[in-house]
Amino acid sequence: MNEIAAKHKVAPSQVSAWKLELQEGGSALFERKNARNDEKKEQEKQTEQLERTIGRLVVEKDYLVKKCEELGI
Repeated sequence: MNEIAAKHKVAPSQVSAWKLELQEGGSALFERKNARNDEKKEQEKQTEQLERTIGRLVVEKDYLVKKCEELGI
């Protein structure tokens, strides 16, 4: 590492940091871009489904609260 750092005029600690970063996330460099797009689309689809579910539950809750008030519960 010292040799590489000296050759490129950077601190050895910087070379170590870059090496660690590459080891942790280097596989992303070689992933197909379509795979990331597919993953993003799947996440968006799941988010939309969860938002619809939340909306339905809010409507049901509001209805039940209103009915409870009408019945004096």
